[in-house]
Parts: sequence; structure tokens; C-alpha cells
Amino acid sequence: MAVDDYWVLTARHLGGSVGGTVSFGGTNYTIAEVKYAPTDSGQTLPPDLMLLRVTQKLSGHYDLYTGNISSMTNKEAIVVGYGYDGVSTDSGTKYSWNTGTATVERWGTNKITGNTRVTGSVSGTPTYNSRCLEMEFTLGNTEYEAGLADRDSGGGIFVKVSDGDGGYKWVLAGINAYVDNQLTGVDKNWAVAIPSYYNWITTTIPEPATFSVLLGGVALLAARRRRRKAA
Repeated sequence: MAVDDYWVLTARHLGGSVGGTVSFGGTNYTIAEVKYAPTDSGQTLPPDLMLLRVTQKLSGHYDLYTGNISSMTNKEAIVVGYGYDGVSTDSGTKYSWNTGTATVERWGTNKITGNTRVTGSVSGTPTYNSRCLEMEFTLGNTEYEAGLADRDSGGGIFVKVSDGDGGYKWVLAGINAYVDNQLTGVDKNWAVAIPSYYNWITTTIPEPATFSVLLGGVALLAARRRRRKAA
């Protein structure tokens, strides 16, 4: 997710190296620098989070959530990603995805149930340990209940906050990273928590830009909602 004029925040397990590219809106941007989030105190594995600096100015970016992590519990979130579509199972308490569906931008909603540490594995080997926001899939719990699917990693979850002028705006609260029980039906999802890494993000970006493009209702209409229907 773009978080500055020249910086992209994403999941480290997606990879990325200097000279490679990231794509936004059909435009490829060349990576000039890669910064990995440092290992959290008391942990031996690094967080699943990295910043990529690109050589061209991005077309827009998102504000970050600035509150503390405990204030996020029970907040409704908009979930955005490029993963597969799917269907609900087990009377709407789990879901599965269909790898035959197109990987296009989709969105849905879910509720943050709390935060926890999650160890992410690559090829079965524990590789990352991150403080994450947790969401559970329960059909009907939010208006457009959705969960993460394969290919959604690196996308974002957004929460609504005051804009200071009597209105509201949507800000980036987490980076999509993990699901559980993929073989038997997914019921929990995790996004790396922005509040836990806010200081690293804002100190790594040397001169944060003052202009940002807010993710509002109109922008979301351009994305396809990830529908979860009873199986």
C-alpha cells in the first residue's frame, strides 16, 4: 500500500528487491530501496513488514492510523486486496476460496476482534513474528462480511476516523498477511498492525509528504466487493 509519495508498505513475505517493480493502477514503479522492519523486542523472528522506495512519484497514497492498538478492538474495517473470490461454509462461520476466480481488486468488511502475535511460515518453516490485528469471519456480522484469500497479502485494512472537520476519512490500519485453517475452511484472518510499527514507518520515511489521497466511499466503488454466499 502506498503510504508516501515514494514509499510502499507491504508484507515482507511477498519479496521485492532493488531494480524490481511494483504495480499500481496498471503502472509499474521501479524499486530503488528496500527497508525491513526490525525484530521486535523479545522476539527472534522479524515482523512480516517492509517498506519499498520507488523511483517515480506515486499517483496517491494513504494516511496511517495514529491511535493505539487497543483502541482498534471492535472497529469495523474495510478489507481490500487482489485475492480470490470464495463462498461461505459451516453455516456462515467459515469460508473457502476458489483459485479459478480472477485476481482482481475486491473489497468487503469485517470487524477487528483484537490483536495477537502471529508466527508466519514460508514453506512450512517459521519465518516471521508480527503483532497483528485479528478478524473472524461470521457471515452477517458486518454488511459485506469478507475474509482474506490467497493473493490478498500486502493489501490493506482501513478504519474510519474523524477528519477534524466534522466528517470522517478512511485510514490504513493493517497490512494483510495471514489466514488459518486453509484446508478445513478459514475462520480467522490477520493483518500486521500499523500502530505497532508506526514509529518505524514514520522514521524510515525521511520526509513524509503532506498530501494524501483518502480512501472514501467513492473510491471503493471502483473495486469489486468480495461476496461471501452460503454454500
